[in-house]
Amino acid sequence: MMSIICVRFEFCECEISCYTYLHVIDFVSGA
Repeated sequence: MMSIICVRFEFCECEISCYTYLHVIDFVSGA
């Protein structure tokens, strides 16, 4: 729960690679 910059699988170049992608989806879904 740190990098919430990714918004799409294509932009999977976050601080924690695609791993963050799953967190973002969970974050947006829970929003």
